[in-house]
Amino acid sequence: MYPHQARELPLRAVDVHGGRLTYGEINRPLDPFTRQATIGYLAHRHHRWPTTTSPYLLVNHVTAHTGRPVTSRWMLGRFKHLPITPWQLREDRLLEEAAHTHGDPLHLATMFGIGAQASLRYSAAVTSSPNTPPP
Repeated sequence: MYPHQARELPLRAVDVHGGRLTYGEINRPLDPFTRQATIGYLAHRHHRWPTTTSPYLLVNHVTAHTGRPVTSRWMLGRFKHLPITPWQLREDRLLEEAAHTHGDPLHLATMFGIGAQASLRYSAAVTSSPNTPPP
């Protein structure tokens, strides 16, 4: 998921009870960490803005009352004290998934909505790495 997709993620896209994320072409299970983090965030969201009608998962003091998605500036602010940007996080997630699937380019293209060339580059990056476990 790209950072702009995360900012615009509809609340209805996350099914914490069923443990799935469904958004456009994305339909995947939530890993336990992400599921718990989402449950915690939803509790915070409800406590902080109990009457918000925002259709977006992520809200702040402005967007909870306007129905607009959070801004990229707000999103970057969440990463201010972290040693990684949203784009680096996405790339790291892609590489981790590529390693986990032993460089399956079709899986990467489907899961991340990337083109053939990009999925082949990520596959090549992990299959040529000496740290990649054999299939």
